[in-house]
Amino acid sequence: MWHEAQDIAEERERVLERPRPTPGVPLLDAFTVEPLIPAEEYAAHLRAVFAAALRLAVTEPFDGPLPTATLPSWFARADGPPEELPGFARAGREHFLRHPGADGLWEIQDWLGRFEPEDGIRGWAWWDVTRPAAGGARIWVNCEGEAHYSHLDLLWAAYVSGARAVGGPEPYRAAEWSAEPSLFQQ
Repeated sequence: MWHEAQDIAEERERVLERPRPTPGVPLLDAFTVEPLIPAEEYAAHLRAVFAAALRLAVTEPFDGPLPTATLPSWFARADGPPEELPGFARAGREHFLRHPGADGLWEIQDWLGRFEPEDGIRGWAWWDVTRPAAGGARIWVNCEGEAHYSHLDLLWAAYVSGARAVGGPEPYRAAEWSAEPSLFQQ
């Protein structure tokens, strides 16, 4: 998926506030999350991670190590010693390692590198995080209708933000997303 600077700026806006239904986006993929913590707190963690990463994507040149000071400190240290992490991040990290396809911790610079504009590595774009009727949380992404795309970077953030389990991706019509309330911490 190609991410130009304007696309990334729009993506960051969707992290910060609920997006409006977009006629040109008929399908979205969703990841269903069983959080370890209250869903609103989980969503706040996730939104903080992606807001910082997407800000770096439009402000940094990606020609060397990227600054991590704007990321939540627990996320920037998630690839380090587990005793330095809060309980939700430590437990989420362990659950990530048991997720099918996960083969180790993501180093923060490698993870941030996925957000380089016009690189095409990241196969998805953030859409929203909502509360499904069954509870928990649901992360929505735009993958432009692709059936298979790289998303372990998304799963890393989802788990380390405090997830016990993450299922999906599953395709949904955008109307199904718009029927669920967005999660924001009060």
